[in-house]
Amino acid sequence: MDRRSPLIDARDELGLSHAQYCGDQSHSHTKLTLYHPEKYRNVNPLVLPPHLHTLALSQNLSINVWRTPFVFPEHLQELFLIIESEPIPIDLFLQQLVGLSHLKQLAINGPHLAEPQSHLPDFKQWPHLTKLTLTTTVNVARHILASYPTSQWCHLLIIADEHHPNEPGVFAGLEEADWQHLKQIGIHYDDFMKHAAMFKHTHKLKHLIVFGVQNEPAFWSRFFQVMNPQTQPNLQTILFRSHVHSGKLLPNDCEKLLQWPYLSKFP
Repeated sequence: MDRRSPLIDARDELGLSHAQYCGDQSHSHTKLTLYHPEKYRNVNPLVLPPHLHTLALSQNLSINVWRTPFVFPEHLQELFLIIESEPIPIDLFLQQLVGLSHLKQLAINGPHLAEPQSHLPDFKQWPHLTKLTLTTTVNVARHILASYPTSQWCHLLIIADEHHPNEPGVFAGLEEADWQHLKQIGIHYDDFMKHAAMFKHTHKLKHLIVFGVQNEPAFWSRFFQVMNPQTQPNLQTILFRSHVHSGKLLPNDCEKLLQWPYLSKFP
């Protein structure tokens, strides 16, 4: 099975296009894109400008995880990582981010973040996170969600790539939680079908991305049970990613979707 993340396919919709910044090593820069910093291999560690608040970093990771050690600025708020790598234990991967207590957005595209080598990271060390993108296991995903109040999330894309029909999914027990600030979510088809009731509480939702859709008619049936233009009036996009095409959108369903005043993109 290909364990590489499917998230990279959706990065434009998930905000990574907003991270294409230009910058240099000047201390005055607050936004920077750094492509393949292996070229700085003679600089160890690589100290980044202290005033950065937004960083997009693209690099290959070796068996030693971080090929180039970094000194991240402590006030970094947005970090976009585009990584080429095999699955990595989540505790080893996140060890470079310890101390970034101001982080508000973390997007990790590329590697599957596997079960830890030693122990699960304490996500409460990043208390201000409101936007998160990654792919991992159900166990790790549930650990992350348990670390924050659900009302804190604005943008959430946590994809668990292994699902078992008779076991609880990523959002187990959170169906009636407070999702009032959630505007964008990426979710696996199996999790949507198991925990669709949570969408009754996503009144500000604008963007829905569903991965691995296996049965489109079943999805739309469940979708219309929990969502409508009155409870989610701001919905703008519905996207399918890495799905098996199983039928066209029925005319009746299409008519229902057209009732959303701002919906401009759907399968």
